[in-house]
Amino acid sequence: MSSVDATRRGRLGDRAREWFLLRDLEARAEKVPAEVRDKTARALALSAQRRGAAEALWIAGFPADALRLLIDALALARGALTEAGLEAKASPIDAPALDSEVTKEHAAEFRALLAEHSRLVAGHQELALDKRGIAQKRVMRAAATAAAALAAVFAVYYLVRTPRVLKATASAMWDQRYQASNAVDGNDATDWVLPDRTPGWIEVQVIPPRKVARLKLLNARNTPYNDRSTHEFKVEAFSKGQVVKTADGRFEAFSAEPTWRTVEIGAASVDRIRIEVKTWHLSGGGFGEIEVD
Repeated sequence: MSSVDATRRGRLGDRAREWFLLRDLEARAEKVPAEVRDKTARALALSAQRRGAAEALWIAGFPADALRLLIDALALARGALTEAGLEAKASPIDAPALDSEVTKEHAAEFRALLAEHSRLVAGHQELALDKRGIAQKRVMRAAATAAAALAAVFAVYYLVRTPRVLKATASAMWDQRYQASNAVDGNDATDWVLPDRTPGWIEVQVIPPRKVARLKLLNARNTPYNDRSTHEFKVEAFSKGQVVKTADGRFEAFSAEPTWRTVEIGAASVDRIRIEVKTWHLSGGGFGEIEVD
């Protein structure tokens, strides 16, 4: 590392420490008499207020009044510095009276005055802040930094994480209204149902593969007809082509308001789960929803 790079990094470190600790600002503030701070703090507050009004007027389409108000705001800031015994040079500015007289040069001057006002106020915060104000500023900066860091962590998490997805395929369906995807769409009003009196299966791909504690099944009902649901079923969980869990289950009777049935899996790296409909109630079998926990 060159001496120039080392110096540059040292300066950046000093700036970062000052931004958080405000030691230099605190030292400068201690040199300002209380009576001077009282006067300058009010003048700077009024200056900031008029600057804000000037910006609002400019945006609203009243540039002549905005320019004059900004000049007044800058004069207040300079006066506060003079009151504190600091040098604040002023240059005469000729502001137009009518909006129609405002030129591109005036617009450039407006931007330059805004920059100068920011420089004066930011460079002399000791004239408006006492120890309590500086302490509050430290807390606000720490809180803002913590919030920004937390937001960055969440942003990175959502950008890099792999979304968890369930994709379903099936051996058959009654027609296009009853596709396998209906069983994993999060909507219990849609069903996957098999053709009449036909056994079959639905298979759910677990993307990405993960540890699965349990499988939750909501029986079909085929609203508004209420004419079919699964009776006996078999579950097989797979990991890399190997069966890692099998279980049999049943729904005892048809219900127009079915409840969830839980099947314990307790296996790692599960990449797909097949549920076979062996028997059914009424006209045929199916499922309303399938969830993987």
